[in-house]
Amino acid sequence: LCTDTTCAVCNIIRNNFIIRPGGRHVAIPPRFGDGIYFTSTSGKSNDYNEGSARKVKGRTRKVMFMCKVTLK
Repeated sequence: LCTDTTCAVCNIIRNNFIIRPGGRHVAIPPRFGDGIYFTSTSGKSNDYNEGSARKVKGRTRKVMFMCKVTLK
């Protein structure tokens, strides 16, 4: 894990998925309001994960979590 306190990936690993009021935890611009969104299409997730982009050895890398989701 990195030491950057604004790193979304490391914060999810440390603290789980958390929605903070007024936080930037939604798509920019917001599509459906505050929430945590999941999709069965990895390409759609890739469209929304620009915040995870990092340069590693001269190449841009992005992170995606694969989650098992159930509905209540």
